[in-house]
Amino acid sequence: MWLLFASLSAVSYSFLWILARMSRGMPSRVVTSLQFAIGPILFIFFVPDVNFPWNESWWQVYMIFSFILTPLALCALTYAVHITPVTAVQPLSAISCFSTLMIGSLILGESFSSYGVVGVLIITCGLLILYHGRWDMWRKSGPWIALVASLVLGANLAIAKFVLFRFPHIFAVMALVLTAFFVMNAIFAGRSWKSLKLTKFNVLILCGMMIAVAVDNFGIFSALALGPSAYVVAIKRSSILLTAFIGYVFLKERDQSLSRLLVASGIVVVGVVMLTI
Repeated sequence: MWLLFASLSAVSYSFLWILARMSRGMPSRVVTSLQFAIGPILFIFFVPDVNFPWNESWWQVYMIFSFILTPLALCALTYAVHITPVTAVQPLSAISCFSTLMIGSLILGESFSSYGVVGVLIITCGLLILYHGRWDMWRKSGPWIALVASLVLGANLAIAKFVLFRFPHIFAVMALVLTAFFVMNAIFAGRSWKSLKLTKFNVLILCGMMIAVAVDNFGIFSALALGPSAYVVAIKRSSILLTAFIGYVFLKERDQSLSRLLVASGIVVVGVVMLTI
């Protein structure tokens, strides 16, 4: 079942990247905030009757990620995809598998089979093939920003797995986290709110991002509650291939060949099969 939820998260996450790329022209910090606008709505329905473990150290660490580090990372990713082609930035999110695997195994005590670890490595290698012949992009700031942000997000998902194990209130945790992302990025946006133009196109893009965020987080939190964090993240990162394909076909970002996409897809499929052994 975790595979189904992780796949749902991967598909919605892919469309979120495409919509983020299409939101160029809008202030990146405002876009990052508004995509989580569903958070306060969920907060009203799921949070008031839940007693959160505020005095527990593991919960406090997660709150640091939720209220400070992750919102900053998300804002950085939106900025990176505004200044760099999405087919060049998103493959770097595969690197988050390593920080998830490291924290999950060394700090949180999760056990992974040798097949699963190999699967994570194969998936990551397949996704990074998309960078072949495009290493000059590292001369720009976008890829570096995306790399650091992806490592932070990977660590956050590993900790979220531990939190859901100790505190299995999926919708309450999801509502609290999305609200934190919304509020903190709204603060980070500052005066950028004044430059947001609510045209019909912009409203449709933002609404699409809200829906994608809601589905993505439901899928990833449900998957984390049922399966190993590194495997869940590896499946989620397979969204890179769908994003690259959509970017190639519809956004005309064709700085890579279709054959490379197909080869990377085949390698990722092998990695996914390894996760299920």
